[in-house]
Amino acid sequence: MQVKRKDTLNCFLLATLTLFSLGCSFKRVSRELVQVEEIKLNSQNNEYLKVHMQNGDVYIFHSWKVDKPNEIIFGFGNHLDYNRNLIETRGGTGLSPSESERIHTQFLIPFDEIVILETNQKGNNPGVAAMVLVGLTTGAFSLYCSINPKACFGSCPTFYVSGLDVQNLVGEGFSSSISKSFEDTDIDLIDLNMEDGAPLQLILKNEALETHLVNKVNLLSLRKNEVNRVFQSSNGDFHEVKDIENPLKATYHSQLITDFVATKDDKEWFSLADTFNLLKKETLFLEFSNPGVSSGLIIEKRQTLMTTFLFYHFFSLMGNASSHYLAGMETSEPGLSKKVRAFQELLGGIEVFYLNDKGNWIFLDKIAEDGPIVTDSHLVTLPLLDTPIIKIKLKLNQGLWRINTLNLAVLERKVAPEIHVPLQVKSNTTNLADTVALSKLKGDGYLVTFPGEAYTLDYGITYRKDREYFVESKGYYIEWMREEWLEDQNLQGARRAMLHPEKFLKEMALPFKAIEPKMEEIFWNTRISGNGTPGNDY
Repeated sequence: MQVKRKDTLNCFLLATLTLFSLGCSFKRVSRELVQVEEIKLNSQNNEYLKVHMQNGDVYIFHSWKVDKPNEIIFGFGNHLDYNRNLIETRGGTGLSPSESERIHTQFLIPFDEIVILETNQKGNNPGVAAMVLVGLTTGAFSLYCSINPKACFGSCPTFYVSGLDVQNLVGEGFSSSISKSFEDTDIDLIDLNMEDGAPLQLILKNEALETHLVNKVNLLSLRKNEVNRVFQSSNGDFHEVKDIENPLKATYHSQLITDFVATKDDKEWFSLADTFNLLKKETLFLEFSNPGVSSGLIIEKRQTLMTTFLFYHFFSLMGNASSHYLAGMETSEPGLSKKVRAFQELLGGIEVFYLNDKGNWIFLDKIAEDGPIVTDSHLVTLPLLDTPIIKIKLKLNQGLWRINTLNLAVLERKVAPEIHVPLQVKSNTTNLADTVALSKLKGDGYLVTFPGEAYTLDYGITYRKDREYFVESKGYYIEWMREEWLEDQNLQGARRAMLHPEKFLKEMALPFKAIEPKMEEIFWNTRISGNGTPGNDY
């Protein structure tokens, strides 16, 4: 058993530049996306655009232009079919052809037929940013990331709340949404330590080398008694609860761990992964006094960095072909998404069992939300039992979870949320209102964010102690390929991993164990700050 205190910042799936603490210089993260070698060969000036189509075809442009009003891309280059056989080549170098030349000599591609783009053209590619897939990043990597590139910080959007001149990390969004086909809505309880009546705003940040595509960020507020709490169950219901009690006893391999899971604080219980098999399971046992009325188990946890490591390693095996695989997930190869999801299913969640009056363990629920950054909260409702002691068993993957709290609470009533949408969005770079970003978050597409960018979301409400607050986010993200990862490119290995995920997870045990003790330190010291530069500055 291992117990570790969380970083004082109290901070998945995912990477970064950082402040080089040993004196090396750094620079602002560039939005330049550098292409894989195969594309450079197609371009004399090393500028390219690779367009993945919904039907599986690919266009490789050496000169192109985006027509945003008409939502098309036109340019010169090669058109390849699904099997990457050359269909047609169209020459030319002009970026501003006449209308007749454009129509008759260039490829014209409507936005709505495009799945993913790759480019190394500097800037944010107005009009197509929501489709851009990153290639190789440029910039100064920290010593941490250079030595352990599969341990560097990565995340979905992170959410902060300002209080007493400090930004407190309170949530992370859609951690499993690694592509458009995995897009999902995520609802997380946010713990707020604020004065009654203080303005309640969220700061949305991109703190990793990823492109975030954020569809919405709403605040949910639920009325409650000031001394009670509200938690969400796996079926989506919100329950006001009272009389929260610590376990009488919590054990792991017959060792007491009660002190580490009794209250939500800076202590977590976790175990180290098995040396030979990342699929090995473990069990926790809990005992609570039976309140004699409807009750529920509160589980507050986050993941270790096992999933981060596995995701990075799998991405590195795909290497230069990562765009092909990701495009396949979105188009004619739904089996690819199914294979990727198989990893999540194998690793599994936290399975909850209770002991009935006949002495049998009965499966009750499974908690499986991903994310290594912020401790999230779940409620598992229990059946009424006649026994004086409620006995619960948790079955989970060894080394995958960091558990902060395991409590029992009396269910008071179901409550319905009031939904608050942003009324104003302000860019933290310009400190000015951004009406385009606001329209995106109110349902008009996606707010696309790049490393180091941050926005302040104002909902026009103030904090109240008789309310519980949740953040509801929806979207997905696209992981940036790191140059160091390409050293591990092995397409045959990537195919084997998808075909035989159980064997892959056993083979990854020793590589993961080699960096497991240092991963948390590296992870938290390698995130991009909210002002666009590497390092922890809040």
